[in-house]
Amino acid sequence: MRALLFIFTAGILAGCSESQPTVVPIARDTDRIWLGPEFYANRLQDWALEDGMIRATEGSAAKPMRTAHLLSHALDGAPFTVSVHLDGAARSGSREDWGGLLLGAGSAEIDHRISVLTHHWPAPGGGVFAGIDGAGRLVVRDNGRFADNTGPRRDYVSSDWPVIAVADSLRGPAPEQIRLEVSATQAGSLLMRALDAASGALLAAGTVSELAADAFEGTVALASHGTPFGDGRGYGFADLVVSGKGATASPDRLRGPVLGILYTQSRGTLKLTAQFGPIGPQDTKRARLEARRAGAWVEASEASIDPVSRTATFRVEDWNAAEPTEVRVAYALRISEGESSDRYYEGFVPAEPRNQDVTIGGLNCHHISGGDGSWTHEHFWYPHAELVELTRQKDPDLLYFAGDQIYEGGLEGIVRSPTDTAVLDYLNHWYRFVYAFGDLTRNRPTVVIPDDHDVYHGNIWGSGGKAATGPFRPASDNGGYIMPPEFVNAVHATQTAHLPDPVDPTPIEQGISVYYTDMVYGGVSFAILADRMWKSAPRSLLPSAEIRNGWSIHADYDGRNSNVAGAELLGSRQEQFLENWADDWSGGAWMKVVLSQTPFANVATIPEEATNGSVIPGLPNPAPGEYLEGYKKAVDHDSGGWPQQARDRAIGSMRRGFAVHLAGDQHLGFVVQYGLDDYRDAGYAFAIPSIANIWPRRWFPPDAGLNRAQDAPRYTGDHLDGFGNRMTVWAVANPVDAGVEPKALYDRTPGLGIITLSAAERTATFEAWPRWTDPNNPDAPQYEGWPITFHQEDGYARPRAGLLSAVSLEGSEHPVVRVDDETTGEWLYTIRATGPSFSPWVFDSTHAYSVRVSDPDLGLELRLTDQRVAEAIRPE
Repeated sequence: MRALLFIFTAGILAGCSESQPTVVPIARDTDRIWLGPEFYANRLQDWALEDGMIRATEGSAAKPMRTAHLLSHALDGAPFTVSVHLDGAARSGSREDWGGLLLGAGSAEIDHRISVLTHHWPAPGGGVFAGIDGAGRLVVRDNGRFADNTGPRRDYVSSDWPVIAVADSLRGPAPEQIRLEVSATQAGSLLMRALDAASGALLAAGTVSELAADAFEGTVALASHGTPFGDGRGYGFADLVVSGKGATASPDRLRGPVLGILYTQSRGTLKLTAQFGPIGPQDTKRARLEARRAGAWVEASEASIDPVSRTATFRVEDWNAAEPTEVRVAYALRISEGESSDRYYEGFVPAEPRNQDVTIGGLNCHHISGGDGSWTHEHFWYPHAELVELTRQKDPDLLYFAGDQIYEGGLEGIVRSPTDTAVLDYLNHWYRFVYAFGDLTRNRPTVVIPDDHDVYHGNIWGSGGKAATGPFRPASDNGGYIMPPEFVNAVHATQTAHLPDPVDPTPIEQGISVYYTDMVYGGVSFAILADRMWKSAPRSLLPSAEIRNGWSIHADYDGRNSNVAGAELLGSRQEQFLENWADDWSGGAWMKVVLSQTPFANVATIPEEATNGSVIPGLPNPAPGEYLEGYKKAVDHDSGGWPQQARDRAIGSMRRGFAVHLAGDQHLGFVVQYGLDDYRDAGYAFAIPSIANIWPRRWFPPDAGLNRAQDAPRYTGDHLDGFGNRMTVWAVANPVDAGVEPKALYDRTPGLGIITLSAAERTATFEAWPRWTDPNNPDAPQYEGWPITFHQEDGYARPRAGLLSAVSLEGSEHPVVRVDDETTGEWLYTIRATGPSFSPWVFDSTHAYSVRVSDPDLGLELRLTDQRVAEAIRPE
């Protein structure tokens, strides 16, 4: 490997001679956006490797204090020295731009994944800046105090970073290349020096002693503020060297080139997607998937890295699902021309559960921050370490992320164009999701589906993929996608490419990819749906309602009158798939689960005087046990309660397969049982609590639910939602004054859903765990109303009129039984028997029925016709 070039002068490590300097690797002869495993850039699109130098490509006044945090080392308060070559120092003659080092962002008590986000605005936890400004001053500025307003504002001025001290100024004209050196020799004291990088001559030096004793605990970052060149680009950096006891190595924090993996296995096929940082034109474009077999790593697959999504998706057929297997993604990382270094990202594929319970961990709606804007845990809920640990302790067999893995406005604001920059902006958000949950997803199968915010919508009515153009504002009211198809497809690739192959891969309009599919894992058959992709936009279909962003502007609007013919929810392709899937019990399936973005009911209320949900973030949260009065049922066309006819068709298909429905989206954990012809005659749905949210919906209907359990809350029981859909509410995790800090997080009832499917009992159990749950406390309570357990057959609870004669199938221990009503031509249901024989139940004792008894995995089948009720069932 060619030696890395850096300039070193006598005395540059004064006060730190007790340790050898570490030269931070920076790739040479390589141009790319991703800086390398040693750096975390803010924002991703604001930095690049160019000609052996790390360059801040963004230097506009609207985007101040760009940072690239060093992951390989952190400061612990002891003496240290950091030195770096600066391109642009003392160039502009202005005090309004500066380049150098951000020191001490965070602390030992703050998760470094928060600290490395520090940029753009000053706030507690932000550290101090030490560098050279355009006027040639060695300056220290405070990045750890609140400005008047925090957040990604465009109007910050240099005085928002107050000058703590000016150590010295350059004497004479600035040379082309300047090397900055900063050394902490004792607590609160910083020696700063500027040297001519070519000759080593000292240009300026001074000591700043006005700093706090703990100022140098946290991260080290390259920092660029403003444009020294007047062309909108920021400072350049090269030859970064760290030394001293206080600069501790942290190799476990390095990230990349593979940042994370997602995988599924189904029907003997493993699909795994590796997420890369944005590699460059000179970098290797292929990666390998290796599996550990008999103690040796062997290649299992090879894949190209997509140049837009920066993903490589591997496919391995005939995967041995019975054997737990270590896997790793291998990639040759370019160091310089002709030189590379093999890097690995390891994971683990457990043995697939067989004839045992299957547990699913449900998560959704990943907001990263709220509150006061500080660079601390008071503001940042990310990286959700407590929730990750809770999930790890619960140890589900499968993870399900139900949507809104990112929020497009989170932290830095939204970038919509040009498309290539917008994709980088999305990846910047997505990488945080990967960073937070990657240690979970690398070790178990994971289903991820995108929702509206993932594709940069507040609400989306996909309308079959059309462009969201037209006269309406917001643009989403026109139906379709706001972002171009290249962007949407990149999102789909990052989040869904690892899912089993789509049932029908034909793209929708604009060439947008589809991902709806089925998966069998551990005997559980999953239907994975895109319940926004084909959904109709209500505004043009209901002109008299004057819908705006899903809500009528009329306070007296009656959602029961919105059942317009022709409106789509799943679309014809997915409806046909769902119907076929409910009848398909191959792969040893004994339970069926539908995974989609949102429940098919509108379980929400808003104040009586409100006309839409925009009031929700500012509403007060009740005390424990308090019931909020003065609310009415929401009529939100973004919910899965509309359109009603399409909703009923979907639930009807799910009911014929006794399917459980798992979803997210609502920021409100709840369990309902759908009703079609009557209450409680269809399946159960679990809206899983959010990871973290700022939009805490609530369910406080004005009328108490009917037929609720004794002493159950008023909001439970049989209800009509705002669209007139029947539903039985079993439990709701309403927002509440929880008495846990930070309130902006915990009062909005975030948490984890655990779903246990019992193979022996054919039951499903829903659990809803508060995010703050101590996983080591065996007596820790769930949210009120959970756990909830029900039998598989409870998902089709129409009154039974009688039983047909028992059926069996020679050679099959658990045959699959389908029942059709010959009199009406209606398919009633399909289910796998719990034993070798099964007595089908029917709903009309006067009709004739046909019964198909099969074992799809053994190729066995028996058909019986003109079957009549053999035993009547008396109604209870």
